[in-house]
Amino acid sequence: VLVEITECVANIRGVFQPDFALPTFEEIKRVVQDEWNEEMGNINPDKANVASSVIDEAKADDAADASNANNAHNVR
Repeated sequence: VLVEITECVANIRGVFQPDFALPTFEEIKRVVQDEWNEEMGNINPDKANVASSVIDEAKADDAADASNANNAHNVR
């Protein structure tokens, strides 16, 4: 259905702006797929692990802060 809609839009556009050709659905699909593949190739699993270690450090810091606050309250 999307291919048919794209073709209809291209035909209508061609009537009103014959000098401005629209890409076909296959051309759009190819470009999107190429960009997707490129982006997926840029994902670095090591960076994902760095992010999870930062989260772990933040949780540890929060736990330490809570423990220190609890200890300070108990001293009073």
